Amino acid sequence: MSVMQILAQILSHTPPWVWGVLVLLVALGLMARRSRVMPLGRVLVMPAIFLCWGVATLGQRSGGAAALIALWAAMLLVGAVPGWRWAPSAQARPEPGSRRLMVPGSLVPLVLGLGIFVVKYVLAVALGMQLAEPMLLRSVDLGLSGLMAGFFLAGLARLLLRLRQPAAG
Repeated sequence: MSVMQILAQILSHTPPWVWGVLVLLVALGLMARRSRVMPLGRVLVMPAIFLCWGVATLGQRSGGAAALIALWAAMLLVGAVPGWRWAPSAQARPEPGSRRLMVPGSLVPLVLGLGIFVVKYVLAVALGMQLAEPMLLRSVDLGLSGLMAGFFLAGLARLLLRLRQPAAG
């Protein structure tokens, strides 16, 4: 089988919803390059996607194994450290006198979204094609999922704390 035939097989076996997620991540990432004022609900979209994706991966890949759940939880804590500082939602600031937030422009959402998508896609293909030990691939997938869930959860926590603080002045 040629490389092109293998790629065609991989792409033809990719569920359509995966391409929808990719389009959504690219669209959100491109929009995030510019500073903008947004309602809280819109600010929460990307973190919600990655949190749900991380928890779904935990449910799908752990099989209830305590070691894999512990790996996911440990990586969640590791991801929380940079997430507290650099998650896009952690950078949002309340607009005085409104229920909206000023979100500074950043390439982080685009780069992070595409990076995570590519790695998780490659892991799913490797699992599907049985290219490596399944437990190793599941562990890497769970570790990455915990890491990204922690990153976005910490950013959300920082934003919510900021929103609870009384306005200065």
